[in-house]
Parts: sequence; structure tokens; C-alpha cells
Amino acid sequence: MAQSPRNTLRLIVDGDASQQWKNILLYYTERNRSDRYSKKLDKELQIMFAMICNDPRRGKRIKRGIRRCIVARRFAVFYRFDSECVEVLSIVDARRNVLLD
Repeated sequence: MAQSPRNTLRLIVDGDASQQWKNILLYYTERNRSDRYSKKLDKELQIMFAMICNDPRRGKRIKRGIRRCIVARRFAVFYRFDSECVEVLSIVDARRNVLLD
């Protein structure tokens, strides 16, 4: 018996998270003197967004109501979700210690 497709949740990216990601992409573009790697990272992030909108429980629960997914083995995406949407709270370099309030 086939399963019915899941409803995809709406994605909301917090302004701080959006700026964090822009800063990361800009850093790599300037460092590498090319935007090729930044475009690759951005594509991987878009794929991760699609995956968590389809299955928001895929991320590891790290704090009550907050989950984390890793993108490109380097960047942590922190988010929460409800029955209608996934809200991205922060996108940071996963190699540093991050404290969430």
C-alpha cells in the first residue's frame, strides 16, 4: 500500500540567520577569490531546507523545541517547527562552540 505524500511545511528564515549565511558565503567568496564554492554551499543549504520542510524531525534535537542539522559537514542550521512552518533561527560554523538561549 502506498503512503500518501507528506505536506511540506512553509520555511521561514530569521533575519539573523539569513545575514549569518550571507556573511559565510561572502567570506568564502573573498577567501577563494571565486564564488564557485559559495554557490555549492548555498545549493547544499537549499537541499537541506527542502529536506527539513518535508521531514522536520530529521535534525537532532539539542534543546527543547530546537533542532540542528549539519550542512556540508561544517555548518549547523538551528531550527524549530510547528504544524505549519519550519523557522530557521541560526546558521553558524559547526566547528565553534555555540550557545543558544
